Amino acid sequence: MDKDIRKWKEVTENMHLDIDPMDHDAGAHDHEASMARGQLYHIAKDALKLLDMINKGDNLEGWVASKITKAKESISVVADYMESEQTVNREQKETVESKD
Repeated sequence: MDKDIRKWKEVTENMHLDIDPMDHDAGAHDHEASMARGQLYHIAKDALKLLDMINKGDNLEGWVASKITKAKESISVVADYMESEQTVNREQKETVESKD
């Protein structure tokens, strides 16, 4: 698990190089994607801070555990949706290419 956390930290530290909050010249959708990437970067940074602060066996207040659970569920729902959209788009592209 520590190896995974180190890898995650490395990824988030390098991620900021790809985030340009001023990059919104291509329209609303690109602006939304840029904002989402920035927000995800900050979520990852905060999650890493929390991983360092919360130790196995710690007692957390109920509201703290609840907020972490809600955040995890929300991120998981979006990740599952985006992954499924990519799969559908890839399959549609393969279908079109196979007809050509």
